[in-house]
Amino acid sequence: MSSVKRIFDGEWPPGGLTSIYCYCTCSCGRKLYMLGSKIQIISPSPDVYKLANLTVFVELDGQAREAVIYENLDAIVGVLVDVYTIAGENLIGVLVLNLERGQMSQQVWRLDRDAITVDVLLERSLTYVNIDHCRIGIGTCDTGYIVLLGKMNAENGEALDCRMIAANPFQHQILPDIDLNKEINELEQMCRHHPKDLYVFPNCSPLVNRFGVFIMLSRVHGTSLVVEPNLIGVIWVWQRKETARVEIIHVDGAEAEEALTNAGGRPMNIGLCSNVSQRRETAWMSFIVPKPETHWRYRLQRLALFACSCAIRFIGRPLVWFARFDKGTMAVLFARTYCWIVGPSLVPNLGPTPDFVLMAMDLRTLSCKFLNFDNDEIFRNSSAAVMVDSTSDGAVIIAEAAPDTYRMRVSRQENPFRIPKLVEIAFSVTEDMFRDRGYSRKALGFREVAGGGCPVLGARNSAY
Repeated sequence: MSSVKRIFDGEWPPGGLTSIYCYCTCSCGRKLYMLGSKIQIISPSPDVYKLANLTVFVELDGQAREAVIYENLDAIVGVLVDVYTIAGENLIGVLVLNLERGQMSQQVWRLDRDAITVDVLLERSLTYVNIDHCRIGIGTCDTGYIVLLGKMNAENGEALDCRMIAANPFQHQILPDIDLNKEINELEQMCRHHPKDLYVFPNCSPLVNRFGVFIMLSRVHGTSLVVEPNLIGVIWVWQRKETARVEIIHVDGAEAEEALTNAGGRPMNIGLCSNVSQRRETAWMSFIVPKPETHWRYRLQRLALFACSCAIRFIGRPLVWFARFDKGTMAVLFARTYCWIVGPSLVPNLGPTPDFVLMAMDLRTLSCKFLNFDNDEIFRNSSAAVMVDSTSDGAVIIAEAAPDTYRMRVSRQENPFRIPKLVEIAFSVTEDMFRDRGYSRKALGFREVAGGGCPVLGARNSAY
């Protein structure tokens, strides 16, 4: 059984989405939730038309190839930070940052699929003053907390603000907020005094499990910061002590570091990290890595740049000067011919497309693995987007969107640290064999979990 499984490959955009702000999956990874916007023409009067940017929430079932579109979302006032599932497919948590009020709003949405509406069950406001950037660690949100890691503005010294709040605001009295500002500042001090000259990974989502909070680190390499897969900062929150313990521990990441270096030809710059996702004990980091500078297509790009420069300088420039005699006929002909050959841009883009690679980390054994991914050039151009989110069993769902070709692809990468059970392998093969023959999920042995709605393997009680 292949470790990569294709879930969806079809038309983009679902529901007319033009941009995506936040993205998440359900616990099993069958459904995708995208919070974004779409452009719609509104006519206040018969003679007046205007374009409106509407916020839209899309629920996409990759296996059933169906999408439910929720509009008229008036509860969002501010900057969208993140979305996550609270109870399978029924409740959605939404975090919105209002910079003017200095508040973080935590909302709970219930999806009504019959009426195609979103009901806001609860909204909790948190004081969040002078915070410019914020990242969310989902981790074990099904069992308790999520982590908010923010960075203050330059006027306040760019200090880090770290706190843990209940993933479900209905439980905030049972799971009170935990302030980790003292511990995160202690971790920064330990990084500054470390022999490797470490820094807390900027704009990286924190990782959290039943033991504590894990913070990715970076180190100085020349004039830039690069990923440090061999060390990680840990705040041991649940250690039966009055205060949390902070330390920097070693990670078995030598193999992953070598693979990351070989992928880009140099140590991996932190700016190439596109997504960080984690649930339970497995964390995922995705990187968009450009090809090495010695790649032959870079030489072709430089040659094309030289040829276009010569054509514009030695042909186009004299024809523009000659326009005083032929009224610009030859110059217009040259411009049209140039655009027909080169395209809409001034210089053709012949450089190589970047690669998409994954690094997985097991938070139990503190080991890393490097994984290559199928790199289709359609999903690696400048307008394409790649979104990553984890499932409850440690797998990762990769959603790739290519607006230029109106295509979307969703794939599932299995957990490399987990050995699948024989029944899971047999069931996956059976589902792949009979999906194209029109058998329903019930006939294949699926049942629905009463609490969340995510499919699990159930006992078969009927024949085909």
